[in-house]
Amino acid sequence: MWVYKIKHGAHGEIKAYKVRLVTCGYAQNFGIDFDEMYSPVARLTSFWIVFAIATQLRLRIHRMDVDTAFLNAPVIEEICIRPPEGFPIPPGMDCFRLKRAIYGLKQAPMELYNMINGFLHSIRFKLLDAEPCLYFRQDKDDNIIFIISLYVDDLVIAASSKAILKWVMGQLSNRFSIKDLLVIHHIHGCEARHDEEIEPPISLNTDSSKLLLRNSFQTRSHRYLQIDSPSDVNVTLSRSMSPQTPEDRVEMAKIPYREAVGTLLWLSLGTRPDICYAVAQVAKFNDCYGPEHWKAVKRIF
Repeated sequence: MWVYKIKHGAHGEIKAYKVRLVTCGYAQNFGIDFDEMYSPVARLTSFWIVFAIATQLRLRIHRMDVDTAFLNAPVIEEICIRPPEGFPIPPGMDCFRLKRAIYGLKQAPMELYNMINGFLHSIRFKLLDAEPCLYFRQDKDDNIIFIISLYVDDLVIAASSKAILKWVMGQLSNRFSIKDLLVIHHIHGCEARHDEEIEPPISLNTDSSKLLLRNSFQTRSHRYLQIDSPSDVNVTLSRSMSPQTPEDRVEMAKIPYREAVGTLLWLSLGTRPDICYAVAQVAKFNDCYGPEHWKAVKRIF
């Protein structure tokens, strides 16, 4: 089937109208249509390590995106799909055999990872034992350093000079259809700023205002802006604060508690370690939250 999507820019403007051919992966059978579907991605902390090293060694950082990523990966299994709507087919045919992975295939992410991983090894990049998506190459004689962090089809590249960065991009562009996103500005909901005049040259700043708006909190509320600690030391959260009547449980079910806690967990892992303890406390009550627990979540925001 066809899937249509409007891609928006950082300020809400329409950047592109996209259409993508997808297949029904839920109809695939294990052992027949696929064997392995696991694909690793870089940890969030790995990105921060790359940024930290780049800041310390004054490396240049760019971000590249593999265009129509899954279409670069070959399909090993024999898989046939129904022709999509509006697509002409020759007489006597009722299906197509896939030669390349398309979106929706269970094994598509794994096949893409295997292909990119093999290519990076072919140009002398090494893989960290502790991180299956963090690559490095160091030529000591020429004082050259490369670092590549891979997240599905996004590559964050750090290099010791502009010429070296251009060489890496050229190698990748020769093998894949690449969208060069130039200097990195946003990654995983965080903003990267570059300023050669001050230390550090890169700062990561999560756009918390969008997260507050998504969770229906008024960022201009003085009652919340005056709070200077993420949790109230005089309140100990417990399961006894959970709803006791069916009516209370129905009322609390309307509150997006789990979504809000998930957002806070992302913040605490990304750029706000100062709220880790408070978030860990409210996360204990995802299955039995009450008004006091919700109040504690709002306090963190």
